[in-house]
Amino acid sequence: MARCGSTRIDRRTDPERNGLWPRHPSDTTACPAWSLFLEIVINVIFALWLVNWRSRSLVLLAAVSGLAMVTVVSHEQSLNVGWNWSTLYAGFVRVTFAFTIGILLARDSATPRQTVSWAALVPIILLILAFGIPVPQQYRTMFDLAIGLFICPTILYYGIVFECPQQIRPLASFLGDISYPVYAIHFPLLFMFNHVA
Repeated sequence: MARCGSTRIDRRTDPERNGLWPRHPSDTTACPAWSLFLEIVINVIFALWLVNWRSRSLVLLAAVSGLAMVTVVSHEQSLNVGWNWSTLYAGFVRVTFAFTIGILLARDSATPRQTVSWAALVPIILLILAFGIPVPQQYRTMFDLAIGLFICPTILYYGIVFECPQQIRPLASFLGDISYPVYAIHFPLLFMFNHVA
């Protein structure tokens, strides 16, 4: 067995238990690495292939991957997918939709020029509402789909269109700088707070 940072790579035959994807996301702090892996893969695919696609073709790809995401979430009953071998395909579906929407928004000439406005706080408010409101289990699948298909693209759109006012720009810049490092270690943080609570 070899170790690479906190990611355990085990050459034994059980890929679900060993390697990059454990049986359950709480088994290791390496689980957020699945997201980075999928993002790297879709970026390579974009650089080699999708970069030459016309926007109309990307809209079709976004529509197909969005429909595939509905199917995946209906089957898996969650959008928390891609962290093990059995749901890796679903992680690719999810990242394909999100990445394609991002490219389309960045390319769209109809997207307004960036405006300095307090409306830049809308994404933060949406995130707090989306992740802070308890959702009954029977509505969880629909909630995950709403987040993936509508809320996250809306947050991205607001992030493209609006710039924070000067008064809060240093705070916004700091939060942006630490966002991915916090994501990378959010499992141990969650475990720590769960034990404290």
